[in-house]
Formats: sequence, structure tokens, C-alpha cells
Amino acid sequence: MATKSSTSARSTRQIESDLAATRSRLTSNIETFIDRVHPRRVKQRQTERLKQFVALKVDYAKSRINDVRRKLTGASGKLTDAGGRLRSQASGTLQGASGKLQTGGGKLHGVTAQLKDSQGRWRTDRLLPVGGAVGVVLLVFALIRLIAARGKNK
Repeated sequence: MATKSSTSARSTRQIESDLAATRSRLTSNIETFIDRVHPRRVKQRQTERLKQFVALKVDYAKSRINDVRRKLTGASGKLTDAGGRLRSQASGTLQGASGKLQTGGGKLHGVTAQLKDSQGRWRTDRLLPVGGAVGVVLLVFALIRLIAARGKNK
């Protein structure tokens, strides 16, 4: 008859308990693995990441638009006095600008005259803010369309 040593002797309950714990860990590991590699879950995670990315970009674009709006509001404040009336200097500038816009039969010539200097070179100090604002607006519209298209595909 073989004798069992006291260190290696385990009761049936201990063995069953160890098996149950191992089975539970294995089940948890398999569920975690399936969650990581299942195509539907991969798609959900990527969609969430894209939504977060787009939300960040939209918030950034909104803040830039608000910055431009504040700057434009500040600039218009410089053109008026405390009563909201145009200052005489600003009034003359605006009348001169409207006269330039009317030259050339109301065509684009008046607008380009504002965007070019006396030597005919483009004034980048005026073109860059306009181009940046147009770019931000186009980005916002593209992101809105992207989000709307993603929402329809769900």
C-alpha cells in the first residue's frame, strides 16, 4: 500500500476548488480575448475613437471661429463711438471702400483691389485670415457630414 506524504495530500474539495478557480480564470481570459478580436467590438472601439477625435477637432474649430469673431467684433468696435455712430474717419474709410467696390462695373475688380497692394502683389496679411476662416468653415461642414453619414450607417 502506498502512503501519501502530508505535503502532497490534498482533499477532493481542495482539488475541485482549484479546478473551479482555474476554470473561472480561463473563462474570463477567453471572454477578454473574444472582446478584443471580435469584428463588431473592433468596429465599436474604432467608431468611438473617431467620434472623440472629431469632437476634439470640432471643439477646436469652434474656439478658432469664436476667436475670429471676437477679433472682428473688436475691430468693429474701433469703427464706432460710444453711441454706436460711425466715427468720421471710419465713415470716410467705409465710403472709400464702397467706392472702390463699385468701380469696374460692380465686378470682382473692387474686391481684388482691396487684396492687392499698389504694385499688384497679393496682400497675404489680408488673404491668410480670410483663407483660414474659409478653411475652418469647410472643415466644420465636412466633419458634420462625416458624423451624419456615420450616424446613418448604424
